[in-house]
Amino acid sequence: MRSSQDKMDIMYQEFGRFDGVSCRTCPHLEVHAKEDLSRIWYKCRMYGKSASQATDWRCGSEACGAFRIDPADAKKRGIYGEVFKKWYGRKRPKSSKTRGQIAMDL
Repeated sequence: MRSSQDKMDIMYQEFGRFDGVSCRTCPHLEVHAKEDLSRIWYKCRMYGKSASQATDWRCGSEACGAFRIDPADAKKRGIYGEVFKKWYGRKRPKSSKTRGQIAMDL
């Protein structure tokens, strides 16, 4: 699972930053809650949604440039969830050598 900072870095790469504004005030942020309100979580429509915690969102982060995009226009253009689709499954590159590993010829 990607960390919340990894997800924000991806959003900053895609849309840039929007200084002085938090995700909490973004029109693309959705609030979800259990029926008894014992748990509340957030999802970013621009990043993408799933039923897992992998797409849960921290609303205190600095907003990305998608803040400027009108929600009706985003829905009409079908760009909701495109970032998650693009980045889902991408792994961080691993180094080819494991620390402390030696090569042996047999």
